[in-house]
Amino acid sequence: MDRVVFNGQQISNWLDYILMKFADQDYFEIENKADEVFIIVNSLTNKTKIWFYGLGDTGLLLTDCQYSSDECQGWSGETCAVDCNKYGTFTQENLNTIDEILDTPIYKGWISVDYYLGDSFYKSLTYADKDKTKPPFKYVGSKFGCVSIILFPIFIVINFLLKIGLIGNKTEITIDPIINKRNDV
Repeated sequence: MDRVVFNGQQISNWLDYILMKFADQDYFEIENKADEVFIIVNSLTNKTKIWFYGLGDTGLLLTDCQYSSDECQGWSGETCAVDCNKYGTFTQENLNTIDEILDTPIYKGWISVDYYLGDSFYKSLTYADKDKTKPPFKYVGSKFGCVSIILFPIFIVINFLLKIGLIGNKTEITIDPIINKRNDV
């Protein structure tokens, strides 16, 4: 295995990265349940959670890393799960990619635009940038996921009517970063 460095120190697996990245107990609490196949990093400044899935015995393969907030329906989407053998293998390139993705919940914050049809959650658009210039991650609620595929033409109309505000409800939630650089100077 090639040398992997984080914050100037050589590390040997994803668990080392997690323990170093989230060592500041003013901001983070690490939940590592022995009977589970994931680690949750809870923010102590807001309701953000960062999930690390499938570290296994060696910690050399990360099956996925995601972030979410209890304040909204939106989440980051899957980072490694598309091909965890390629994107989740413990390498310098993959560590740098995950570290860059985690800048959003830790230092930048994000926006979740949540749509509801009646009382039911319909979909969420998650913007990793607060100015909404990058394409959002789209998440469709479990009540509508398969139905929206089967009734595709109808859901094109529903999406249009939601977008212009004729039906449903829309909530835009700004999730602040875990570490607000302006306050920590």
